Amino acid sequence: MFKHFRYWMAIFLILAVAALLRHADPTMVARLRMIGFDTLQQVAPRTPDPAYPVRIVDVDERSIAKLGNWPWRHDVYAKLVDKLGKLGARTIAFDIVFPNESANPLASVPEQMRTREEFLSLKRLLANLPSQSEQFANAIARKPVVLGII
Repeated sequence: MFKHFRYWMAIFLILAVAALLRHADPTMVARLRMIGFDTLQQVAPRTPDPAYPVRIVDVDERSIAKLGNWPWRHDVYAKLVDKLGKLGARTIAFDIVFPNESANPLASVPEQMRTREEFLSLKRLLANLPSQSEQFANAIARKPVVLGII
């Protein structure tokens, strides 16, 4: 009888310590949990259910290699919103914040080109184009989009 009591007490203590560790969630336990989850996702990733209506578009190394360094210009996001809309997205949510307006493309043109007579017609043409931030705002206005805030 006493032998079974010690066996069950050891199991109870192990479970109690595990529960306390999980509840306290120290950094070491959180890291081990995340490593385990990452390993599981790499070993046996779940295949997406086509009937499930949510998709996540992730910025990864391939995206950065193709579109350039992060953060991207606002016209890139405008194209993304338009493309997702064409693919049937009902709502688009960005888990990032857009604190600044994109730079005016004319600002990167050298001063000589902005002031020389030969380039004034080009300058007028570029000045009438919508800015990258305006393109993004227009794309957002066309679809239900959720933006992050601080």
